[in-house]
Amino acid sequence: TPLGMTQSGFGVTSSGALTGPWLHRWDGEALTISADNNTHLAGFNWGARAPVGSACCSAADMGKFMREHLRVDPQVLSTTVRSDMQTNEVSTHSDFVRGAWASSNPGSASAEIWHNGDNGVAYAHMSVRPSQGIGYAAMSNLSSQISSAAVHEMHEVMGQMHANWNTLFGA
Repeated sequence: TPLGMTQSGFGVTSSGALTGPWLHRWDGEALTISADNNTHLAGFNWGARAPVGSACCSAADMGKFMREHLRVDPQVLSTTVRSDMQTNEVSTHSDFVRGAWASSNPGSASAEIWHNGDNGVAYAHMSVRPSQGIGYAAMSNLSSQISSAAVHEMHEVMGQMHANWNTLFGA
């Protein structure tokens, strides 16, 4: 793959060996989490009704994807295409820019581009701040019903770590 994203995939989830996301469900009666075997069925082919063909990836691959949106020398996207993806709003009635990102203040020094998603059994949220050269993501293999508070707390902590890096860790 051009970005070296070797732990990524599209469509139907894993049914054994990790070939896609391995989703889990919360059992409120037993108070346990277990593999969600229902999502291994062909009827759960997310690609038929999900953005970007139901892309799924490991945390390491998510980092590679975000790095492409931040690096001075992008490896796959030209700087022009990348800029267009990060700044060109598809409609004045939406906060989405090309590339399936949502954005606050697209193209400005305070711009943040982000995307999150929940397919009912897994949730992820990623954010990139191009002018600051930072990006972070948090993900869970549980629905946002269970995991959104933790995912958003991880996001907040990562943002605060960046904002206070020198105080926390030295220059």
